[in-house]
Amino acid sequence: MENKKKKISLKSLKTFIPIYEGEKIYYGSHQRWLENEFYIKRGCGLASAANILYYMSKNIKACESLYEKEDISKEKFKEFMNELLTFIKPSFFGIPTIYSLSRGVISYAKSKGIRLKANYKPLNLDSNEFIVRGLESNSPIAMLQYYRNTGHNFHWQTITGYYIDENNEEYIETSNWGRKNRYEFKNLKNNKFVYFTLK
Repeated sequence: MENKKKKISLKSLKTFIPIYEGEKIYYGSHQRWLENEFYIKRGCGLASAANILYYMSKNIKACESLYEKEDISKEKFKEFMNELLTFIKPSFFGIPTIYSLSRGVISYAKSKGIRLKANYKPLNLDSNEFIVRGLESNSPIAMLQYYRNTGHNFHWQTITGYYIDENNEEYIETSNWGRKNRYEFKNLKNNKFVYFTLK
């Protein structure tokens, strides 16, 4: 079999979103930074949206106003996440669809004078091609997991990288609970995905 080893990651911020707390560096946000227990238990989608909005503010021209805090400390990022609750508010079932997440992200961006477009996977496109397309456009991808075989059920993560190893196995890298994770992608291809670009 032909070896197809390759890796595709976001184009900047090697640590993705380096949120700092003293000497500790997080790889993106954590839903436990939300303001009360109700949202903490249901806030994974909001955490993913916060990751995406911050990343776009620093890496996509004309998106600077998406994050206007003076730094990226844990305390400032917590403030940012809790402010997002006005636009992306989890219900009893969390943020249940990629469409509900997208509406909140687009609404928040609009309040900052920025028009974003949600990109959904077409039915005739393989999930791996869609992930590559998003990463090559320098956009993190929100993934809504439905399946238990990866240890999570009905849970949002932020995809930051995709690669094929020397055995032609596909993997993705994600930001989840402030940590970097790696998963075999074959178990996740039937999940739901969305990324955002300027309209």
